[in-house]
Amino acid sequence: MVREHLTDSRRRELHRILAEAMEAATAPQDTRKMAAEIARHADLGDHAELAHRQALLASEEARARQAYAEALAWLDLAASSAQQGAETDTVNRLTAEIVEVAAGVVATPAAATSPGLSKQSLPVGR
Repeated sequence: MVREHLTDSRRRELHRILAEAMEAATAPQDTRKMAAEIARHADLGDHAELAHRQALLASEEARARQAYAEALAWLDLAASSAQQGAETDTVNRLTAEIVEVAAGVVATPAAATSPGLSKQSLPVGR
């Protein structure tokens, strides 16, 4: 297999090239749909700025599908690629928003009115 014969630096370079080519070739209406794949290649290619930007879009797309765990995973990638300051603040704000929304989804009306149960006591992701 070709991949086995690539050096680490060459593999990173190919991922970076793939990420950049995919971003350039993606039609505007498909940007969010392709963001996850682009973010993955950008991350593997050590292209932090592109990985950050595309991970934010992938998180947005996952959140729109109410896939909150996936959205948080993409925000983890965005955080690991973020510059200190505004980029980190954005990731932190979006993470807090998703956790809050996900907690609201988990807390059903019946559970919220049951004695001894609150939104804080309900496990997220179940």
